[in-house]
Amino acid sequence: MTDGYSVDTDVLRDDANKYFSEWKADLLEFREAVPTDLTKDDFSNIPGAEGLYTAYTQAADQLKSYLKDGSTQMDYFARTLLTTVRDYMIAEQASQSDIDSVKQELEEL
Repeated sequence: MTDGYSVDTDVLRDDANKYFSEWKADLLEFREAVPTDLTKDDFSNIPGAEGLYTAYTQAADQLKSYLKDGSTQMDYFARTLLTTVRDYMIAEQASQSDIDSVKQELEEL
């Protein structure tokens, strides 16, 4: 741009595609790995074990919620970076094929 600042769009694209989108996928994978199909019998038959089961299911549900929220935020960061790249490329009159490439990356998120 003519204001003396420049943006390295490759760095922003790498961050979006190599970090934030991968973290999004990882968090969703971690979320799916949290066992939620357990029964009270999976914990113990000792009287009072139902309290452990209840505590686990509440913690597992909360963890899954946190992981989903985290993946949503990673997606937001990736989309914001790629949108910034697209907008910057348009402002700098980059080739249409380069702009279309970024648009494709956004669609693939």
